[in-house]
Order: sequence, then C-alpha cells, then structure tokens
Amino acid sequence: MAKRTSSRQFVTVFVSLILSFGVKAANLTIGDQTGIDPSKAPQADGLYEKAIGEKIA
Repeated sequence: MAKRTSSRQFVTVFVSLILSFGVKAANLTIGDQTGIDPSKAPQADGLYEKAIGEKIA
C-alpha cells in the first residue's frame, strides 16, 4: 500500500512539474512585513527583480 501511495505522489508531482513549465505569471504579488529583516537590503537594491527578470510590485 505504501509503494502505491508513493507512486501516485510521484506521478502527481511529475505531471505538475511538466504542466508548470509553460505557465508564466502575468503579475507577481509578494507580501511585505515591516521590521528588521536581512532580506530588506537586496530587496531595496532590486536584486530580487534582477534575479528573476521581472518587476515585483
């Protein structure tokens, strides 16, 4: 039974990955929290946008 469940999970993940290759988000929205956070510096410098090649709103 465990082998059958893991096979189904593998197939589900594999099919999801294949389908996701052709999908591109039109808009990307990321939540923002205020406070001390080491990720603020690269965010302020625009490094995340440069890394993904898209404008983050």
